[in-house]
Amino acid sequence: MFALFDLLWVPIYFVVLALFYWKLAVFALVIVSISFMISYANHYFVHDDYEKGHELTFKANDELLSQLRSIEVIRSMGMYSGALDRWFDRQAASSTAHFRANEQLSIWYSLSKNFRYVSMTLMMAASTYLVIENELTIGMMVATGLLLGRVIMPIDMLGSNLKHIMHMKHGMDKVKQLMSERRVPAKNKSIIDNSLGLSVDHLLVVAPDNVDKILLSDISFSMPAASCLVVLGAN
Repeated sequence: MFALFDLLWVPIYFVVLALFYWKLAVFALVIVSISFMISYANHYFVHDDYEKGHELTFKANDELLSQLRSIEVIRSMGMYSGALDRWFDRQAASSTAHFRANEQLSIWYSLSKNFRYVSMTLMMAASTYLVIENELTIGMMVATGLLLGRVIMPIDMLGSNLKHIMHMKHGMDKVKQLMSERRVPAKNKSIIDNSLGLSVDHLLVVAPDNVDKILLSDISFSMPAASCLVVLGAN
């Protein structure tokens, strides 16, 4: 957020540099353009991996919540280990995508930082040359270095915080997508005759956490329509 506030002052810094010497303003504009291109390249090469990583993370978490709601059924059907392996696979794929994105971010951030140091050195060298040629004073030379640093800093800060900016943007896009979806419940066109009631033959019920423990065995019953059957245990 502070980088966005500082970005509003960049045109004023350019004007001050132009008042000192117009070539310094042009030189600063070239440096800022290159720094912006580095930040854009950072976004271009990292965007896909971050989008994939976040999407896989969301899917893994959604699937985990769905499985937790049906954990008794999953255990009783012997699907616990398979569901766990499936979640680990999604997490591993998400971690791999995030690792590639972070690796790219570190490379581009290092390039941006080194370019900032080089540009500051070149700017001070150009200012020193103008002082020797009596085009600038020593005070203007010092001010030129400070102004160039204030010009580059907002763009460099936005590039270094690109990870958080992309994470925020992905979350906002996800919220907009969820809010824009209109969930229309599907209508059941088939007509079910409920007047026949329910007939059950040889029912077997096992414990949710232990498939070897049989709770009910060989149960058969019939229920007329609009009736209710309750099975009560000791607890």
